[in-house]
Amino acid sequence: MFITSKVDLPVLQVVEQGEGDAKKAASLPGGVFPAGCHEVETIPNPVCRGGPCWMVLKGTKIGHAKEIWQRWRDKKRGDKAVLITEMPPIPPSVEPAPPTPEPA
Repeated sequence: MFITSKVDLPVLQVVEQGEGDAKKAASLPGGVFPAGCHEVETIPNPVCRGGPCWMVLKGTKIGHAKEIWQRWRDKKRGDKAVLITEMPPIPPSVEPAPPTPEPA
């Protein structure tokens, strides 16, 4: 799955706190999800057992709950809109320039 964003977006990072039976996950400000296209994966909610799943940068725990991404996707105005796709977006094709006429 891929997320494409027009602008940088604030994201959360999941960290584990405590030890043994007291170990739990917490979400902390994780910095910025940079504008562009990024591969993401869906993981079980790391903070609230049984809560909504998260979409995170593949191989990390940096992201947000899926509903947050969908809210940004569905936003009709503003520049936090995102595109969520199964495959990376195909860049628009670049047509070759017409041939230059030869001097007579």
